[in-house]
Amino acid sequence: MALLTGRTEPGPPVPTTVAGATFVAIVVAVATHAESLPVAIWALAFWHYGLYVLAYTFGAVSAPVFRRDAVLAKAASLATLATAYIGASPDPWSMIAVVAGLSLNAWAARVLGAERTYYGAELADLPALRVTRLPYSAIAHPMLIGNVIAYTGLLLDPAFRRDWWPLALAHVGFNVGLLMMELRVRPRRGYRRAGPSRAAPLFVPLTLALAVGAGAGAAASVGQWWPLGPIAGSLLGASLFGHATVLYAGYVWPSAQRGTGPADRTEDGS
Repeated sequence: MALLTGRTEPGPPVPTTVAGATFVAIVVAVATHAESLPVAIWALAFWHYGLYVLAYTFGAVSAPVFRRDAVLAKAASLATLATAYIGASPDPWSMIAVVAGLSLNAWAARVLGAERTYYGAELADLPALRVTRLPYSAIAHPMLIGNVIAYTGLLLDPAFRRDWWPLALAHVGFNVGLLMMELRVRPRRGYRRAGPSRAAPLFVPLTLALAVGAGAGAAASVGQWWPLGPIAGSLLGASLFGHATVLYAGYVWPSAQRGTGPADRTEDGS
């Protein structure tokens, strides 16, 4: 990697959105072939949390790219989760809690605006802003609180809780983790994107990741750690490792000239 300087040297962008869409398509195809909904749910459940952490921590991806990637990853996660939840014929109290949590999240996002919802202050260096309208005037971080309410509401349904309680608890834990990150971690701001160095091309680590992932996927299939045959297991393993490598390259490799001003908080500017 080249040394960081104040000079911007645009390089070829890492196609994280294309990689994300390809990854979702492969996972859905493998899960459909295996007739295994859990494969799709677990494989797609948590990628958006990783994107949030990488974008917030490194601040080296452009805001529009992050917004597209995050929307795609979260949509895939919620779509597969909704399939399992609806299949469990949820009871009314569970549905009320889920709708209430999602509504709070959507309300807060609309008040905040799309740019600030997706880390506009950290990635696009938007000026500090303290939002005083509801729901921010009544509760801090309503989007993350809304998520916690919604995912906890899933557990109110007995059938869903019996089969999927680890998944719901994991979502709750990740949202609490994001809240702690926004409260305790000082984000990096004021990036200038420079792209990956020619000395460390994406082809080399991606090829290695695909090979290791394929081997791990085949081994998991032989060991019966997931309900897939060796070919499907290799394909899923390669896609998991490859997607992670592309995301890391797109969100961490770009060089950045960090701003020195104080960083404001994502949701309420506090």
